[in-house]
Amino acid sequence: MAVLSLNDISKSFGDKVVLSHVTFSIQKNDKVAIVGDNGEGKSTLLKIITKQIPKDSGNLYIDPHTTLGYLSQEVISNPNHTLIEEMETAFLELKSMEKEMEQLLTKIAQDSNDKDIHQYTHLEEQYRFKGGYEYHYQIETLLNKFGFNSSFYQRKIHTFSGGEKTRASFVKLLLKKPTLLLLDEPTNHLDLVMIEWLEKYLKSYPGTVIIVSHDRVFIDNLVNKIIEIENHQCAVYPGNYTYYSQEKVARYEQQLKQYQLQEKEIKRYDMLIRKFKPKPTKTSFAASLELKLKKMEKIEKPKQKTKTIKGSFHTDLEEKVLMHQTKQLTFGYDYPLTEPLTLDIYNQDKICIMGQNGSGKTTLIQCLKDNKHKISGENHDVRDLRYFYFDQNQELLDPSMTLFDTIHEEFPLMTNTEVRTLLGRFLFVEDDVFKTVSQLSGGEKVRLIFALISLRKYQILYLDEPTNHLDFTTKEVVADILEDYQGTIIMVSHDRYFINRVANKIIYLQNKKFIIEPGNYEHFLSLHQIENNQFTYALKKQKNDSKEKNLLNEKKENKKEIEKIEKEMLKKEDELQQLQEQINDEDAVYDWLQYRELQEKIEKVELELHDLLVKLEKASS
Repeated sequence: MAVLSLNDISKSFGDKVVLSHVTFSIQKNDKVAIVGDNGEGKSTLLKIITKQIPKDSGNLYIDPHTTLGYLSQEVISNPNHTLIEEMETAFLELKSMEKEMEQLLTKIAQDSNDKDIHQYTHLEEQYRFKGGYEYHYQIETLLNKFGFNSSFYQRKIHTFSGGEKTRASFVKLLLKKPTLLLLDEPTNHLDLVMIEWLEKYLKSYPGTVIIVSHDRVFIDNLVNKIIEIENHQCAVYPGNYTYYSQEKVARYEQQLKQYQLQEKEIKRYDMLIRKFKPKPTKTSFAASLELKLKKMEKIEKPKQKTKTIKGSFHTDLEEKVLMHQTKQLTFGYDYPLTEPLTLDIYNQDKICIMGQNGSGKTTLIQCLKDNKHKISGENHDVRDLRYFYFDQNQELLDPSMTLFDTIHEEFPLMTNTEVRTLLGRFLFVEDDVFKTVSQLSGGEKVRLIFALISLRKYQILYLDEPTNHLDFTTKEVVADILEDYQGTIIMVSHDRYFINRVANKIIYLQNKKFIIEPGNYEHFLSLHQIENNQFTYALKKQKNDSKEKNLLNEKKENKKEIEKIEKEMLKKEDELQQLQEQINDEDAVYDWLQYRELQEKIEKVELELHDLLVKLEKASS
């Protein structure tokens, strides 16, 4: 049963078309992700569904029995409430029943009569049935999962940080249990333990969930349907993100093949018409071909995005040498945030600092960089190093400067053409270069910072939440760049996909202690499990060496398999090229049987190539 359907929805802001003829439906208990590059209209679509903004045209249907919940700070009814008081407003009916039950008990105590006792008994049964004896437990459980311990309960909401207010709003929304839940970037302000818990909770949520998110792993683990917004229109994919990314390629290839076959068919018809139309005995045949051409439903050539970042980061250190040392390092403000840290950092180490909210991740990366917030111990580079610090608040950039001037001021010897070429490689073209930094979106600011990084050979990159504001496409490219970078990376991130791609060491901050493991996040999870909102060991430490050995062996085997597949693909591509040359030969165009035979061979080779591509993706992942 459809709980939500959109038919032919369009929306523009002035001359800018955002959505055009968007049509889809969502069934009861579907878990759906709306995906697309930044600026494609994902959040606009959510706001149309929640009726925060009007649609220009089309029909929007929401099942009348559906209760709709949308994550925003407006969920908070009164910022002067304490946290517990605000959470209890999600249960106003139960609170009203409690008040009525108290009044009845007072009356019964003063003057007991059967009518009041019967009324109280009936009311208490209703109260019990509606969860009156469980809701306090539900409140405390959800608050705990979102990082609120009992010390927060009596604090007023207006004293909370922005992230804490968002998390409090999220808890209240989940307590209200709407049958249709709409979440715009739900993993923002959540640490990894919270995210791991949330995706499991939403997976079994007894209702429909629609999310907009740039967290690929979150989407992969949660949803059963993808709605892609691209070029103002939508396409629906019945699966998770991995299915969508493969199916999108398959659909493109299928449509391109159909388009190319039709173009060849049209070309063949045109040649036959030109040949036979002048001949009196063949005019009717030529006319029938012209009619077929006229009635033919033209297949549109599929569009493929060709714009992508073409940048790279360089270093002049390639060997794995010692770069940075800490000995018994403590850091913090009035008191140390963690136990002392002793760590050797080598070139090509790609370290991700992870941990609970407020555990000191950003403070640690700042301390490692230049001893900011250092309390005691040693912390120093062991050689003369150039580093770059990427601040998640992007304070490096002057908001009043243009993009062109931002680059030119830092590198005054660059010519105007060189500056424009550099910005073009990071997708800033034409008049974009004269925008001021203040006009840029969060993702565009990140691209500008990466353009600056690409101009110097840094030995260490300190990156604090580098993927914030990035869409999937840009995140993929940034991961590629950082994977290829031969220097050292020390980063803070909670993006599991990105960590898995880039990191080769994890430092996890928890309960003022460090868990340090080689490998990426997936490997970290294989060693640890979540219990009581924290990571504990799932395996004995002595098993680590054999696991590392197994990982290395797997990588070697994968490399061999990849090389084998790539060789086979080259053979098939050569075979395909030869067949395409044959089918374009004039003799084949006139010989229908030969033409069909070649067509079938081409389809077979293309299918084999597609299968090899799928195998290559699996071997590379």
